[in-house]
Amino acid sequence: MTPRTPTRLLLALVVASLGLAPALLVAGPAYACSCAQRPLAEQVAAADVVVVGAVDSLETRDRTLEVTVAVEQVVRGHVSTDTLRLRTASSGAACGLDFLVVGERYAFLAARVDGGESLVAGLCGGTTALRPGLVEELEEAAAEAPPASPAGEVTQDPVPDQDADQASEQDGEPADDPADGQARRTPVLVALVVVGTLLIAAGVVAWRRRRR
Repeated sequence: MTPRTPTRLLLALVVASLGLAPALLVAGPAYACSCAQRPLAEQVAAADVVVVGAVDSLETRDRTLEVTVAVEQVVRGHVSTDTLRLRTASSGAACGLDFLVVGERYAFLAARVDGGESLVAGLCGGTTALRPGLVEELEEAAAEAPPASPAGEVTQDPVPDQDADQASEQDGEPADDPADGQARRTPVLVALVVVGTLLIAAGVVAWRRRRR
């Protein structure tokens, strides 16, 4: 190893550490919807409306997906028309029904909000594509469940509300965002990589000098 080798090694390590910095800046964990596993009977009992039908249309508005369903069968609750409108989060990561396809048939388990005038649904509520025997299972669960909430009764809205997030920020209590925590941690990780690389390089140089 020539006398200039330690210097070259130090330079190579520094360049490598700086090359890792952009990767750390853009890399982050993939956050996805996480639902507690519940039996179908519990999901049906928690729903205000359970219907079987085909998706007639899908319309995205901001972070919300507006779904129109051609109702084929009402399993639970009260539905006044053959066409049902409900909303869900537009992203599956936010527990929205982003897997819906126009023309396909599903079992929709929805909750009433906005004074009972609107319906919302999500992945954790149990909405799913039809499979053999599912309708019979839904009917059995609905028969054993307590009465559904009538129209006019409000339940918790599982669809993220942008206005609510903004209101929370104005009150001085910003809404929790996993990306914010990642943004705060990233500069620290970059600094640790750079400092660690420099220390290793300095140790190599010192070791080489002692061997001369």
